[in-house]
Amino acid sequence: MIKGVSNLVIAVKDLDAAIAQYTTILGFAPQTVRKEGRGGFINAFFRLEHGNVELIQPAGAPAEHPMVKRLESQGEGVYMISLEADNLTAHVQAMNKAGMNVREQAFEMDPSRQVAYVSPRHTRGILMQVSSAH
Repeated sequence: MIKGVSNLVIAVKDLDAAIAQYTTILGFAPQTVRKEGRGGFINAFFRLEHGNVELIQPAGAPAEHPMVKRLESQGEGVYMISLEADNLTAHVQAMNKAGMNVREQAFEMDPSRQVAYVSPRHTRGILMQVSSAH
């Protein structure tokens, strides 16, 4: 069962402009800004009481990366929602039983964590990441 939203990822073309805009919208500056281009992206995290809003901009990511393609074809906007499940394995099994092709894998940024990605074709157009609740 899903316990909550941990991260809302918004793809942007200009991180600095988006940070200024979201600082005004949310009423506070991001707690973390990463501009080293790790993995071909730069990002900013606004930590909320329950979860984060993450702004992310390609910075050297390959043209075939899904986020780069999405920015080109649909423009800026919500790219991914990260959810927390009380039992990731059971949740993945239930989704697969319902006909979705979902598998657990190591999280790129923290290989000790397991996550699952649900294709936008199963979610009405939004990529979903599901991880175990902390």
